[in-house]
Amino acid sequence: MADQIRFELGFLGGGAAAGTTDMTSWKEFETALTGTGEGVVTLPTDTGVLHLRVAQIAWARSTPQLARVGF
Repeated sequence: MADQIRFELGFLGGGAAAGTTDMTSWKEFETALTGTGEGVVTLPTDTGVLHLRVAQIAWARSTPQLARVGF
């Protein structure tokens, strides 16, 4: 099983999205963000697929999805 990462995204003009994705997909997403800022990127998540216009993303935050034991 691939490592999971929790993310939050903020958009120009307001609004946000959050979810969990695999590390490989997140790295591809980060590459698109640091590139030309053009185009649409696809990010598979735990609840579906996000199709995001790179130029409309204001900020992104990520944290590792840690395994938790307990109640």
